[in-house]
Amino acid sequence: MNRFPASLPRRMYWSKKAGGTSACPECHGMLEPEDHAYLLAVRQRVNIESYVVGPKGGHFCSKCPVVVLDDDAFGELAALSMRSSRDIQFVVLGLVDLDAVPEEKRHLRFGGDNNPIPLVKFTNIGQGQGTDKR
Repeated sequence: MNRFPASLPRRMYWSKKAGGTSACPECHGMLEPEDHAYLLAVRQRVNIESYVVGPKGGHFCSKCPVVVLDDDAFGELAALSMRSSRDIQFVVLGLVDLDAVPEEKRHLRFGGDNNPIPLVKFTNIGQGQGTDKR
């Protein structure tokens, strides 16, 4: 079990804007790395694709509901998904709560009516925090 549950809504910041991955940009508490699954949407020109990814790029605040994402880790994933790092934009929409998937559906692909993605959206996504351009 993770120390920082995916089910808790959080505010997200990029590491470059937050000044790194050691201190929380809001409360200055210590950030701790923890593996999680995220929903990444990537746009290149008119193509938009979404992916559930699980990089080692999330750093969680030990005192408040904040996560700082490593720009480079997610940028690399976005570029790999489109086979090019040119003219791409991406957004990390939130954490995927894998614990919320019923046992009988864990073998199914995410998406569709039978097994929707259990997304816990970042609470500040509408304020431009989730997007990055390469």
